[in-house]
Amino acid sequence: LLNVQPAQKTSLFTYTYVREDQLTLYGFSTLNELEFFEQLIGVSGIGPKSALAMLEEGSPGSEAMCSLRRRGRPPSPS
Repeated sequence: LLNVQPAQKTSLFTYTYVREDQLTLYGFSTLNELEFFEQLIGVSGIGPKSALAMLEEGSPGSEAMCSLRRRGRPPSPS
């Protein structure tokens, strides 16, 4: 999103995180990033902040995905 120019059209994929005491909107530049984020936060013990940190570490085929597999939840087919 850093390369978007003023008045340039772009797409943004969002996830609304709703909890009793929190309402947060997360934005992603690709559908792949959003889907990976959703898989990560579906794992017990991984919240949005941890999921974002994992996304920053690399792509959805990297260490973060291996960590997800080790926790016993295989990724859903793309």
